[in-house]
Amino acid sequence: TLRGKIFEDELTRLPHRSIFLDRLDLALRRTGGGPGAVGLAFISLDRMKEKNDRFGRVIGDELLRAVGQRLSAICGPADTAARWGGDEFVFLSEGDPEHLDGLALASRVADAFSRSFDVTGLELFQTASIGVSVGRSGETNLDQLLRQAEAAGQMAKQRGGEAVHLFDEEMQARALRRAEVEDALRGAADRGELVLHYQPEVSLRTNEIVAVEALVRWQHPEWGLVAPGEFVPVAETSSLILELG
Repeated sequence: TLRGKIFEDELTRLPHRSIFLDRLDLALRRTGGGPGAVGLAFISLDRMKEKNDRFGRVIGDELLRAVGQRLSAICGPADTAARWGGDEFVFLSEGDPEHLDGLALASRVADAFSRSFDVTGLELFQTASIGVSVGRSGETNLDQLLRQAEAAGQMAKQRGGEAVHLFDEEMQARALRRAEVEDALRGAADRGELVLHYQPEVSLRTNEIVAVEALVRWQHPEWGLVAPGEFVPVAETSSLILELG
């Protein structure tokens, strides 16, 4: 139907991304007019590729539909669940700043995955990695809240799945530092800031140097020698790894 094409994700019948973003924006606008808070949970299903490989795409789609129904069932009057795309969902909750707690929201969403899903006669268990961020009245905009919830979700995923992570000030500082490093790393090779250090490989039999390992180092004009553990992971998750190579 026309309504389905405009407002709903075709598979799960949940609001699709653009509608969810409109509702999130409206919720944040309401908090700007007075006391209020918005909680956002970013939900990434764990190991969905394994499910699709084992049971087939049709069962995988039915599982996504079942997850959508389960999230819709836990929605209260001030909540919205939506499919973000692929095997990712989002859950929005509005409330009083004194009562909207990120941990409570995370627990409520995680509880939706504590029971098995009945998928065309199959009893399937599905876990999720959940990142949660809470925006207070007038303090957080839409892009910030989304980035924070996604970053927290990535941290949960890195724990191996079936985990919850709340965005906090420490994560905020790391996110800002990461963005700063990424910006500064762009063009570092052209500016001659990337240098090679050589680490010798010694034969234990002859005690002679038999080879050297080339290691990249970043000599920043203000920060000094930047540890590879800080800038290489940033490069690996962006196109900067090509320049670094």
